Amino acid sequence: YPMAVWLEIEQKLTQVPSTNPSKQRFLDRVNFFGQAASMDKQGRVVLPQMLRESAGMTGEVSVLGKQNHLAVWNLKRLQERLFKKEPFTDEDGKVLSEFGI
Repeated sequence: YPMAVWLEIEQKLTQVPSTNPSKQRFLDRVNFFGQAASMDKQGRVVLPQMLRESAGMTGEVSVLGKQNHLAVWNLKRLQERLFKKEPFTDEDGKVLSEFGI
């Protein structure tokens, strides 16, 4: 996430009670895996090794724009998800059409 977007998420998290188990699990993961990163002079971001390993980032990757952040996927895992595990269905199209999309 860009820092401005992440700060919005953190602000929303302040509204969730600190004893909420979902908040605790989310923060555990964010604090374990999350790191600030910056782009090099060529516009590249180096993903930390721990993230690459946990996400199976070997071989080709794909970068998806998610409106307010980027998602980086192992290409084979992404293709498996898009075409086999979670294909876009007619029902998805119908739901989105209700939003004028």
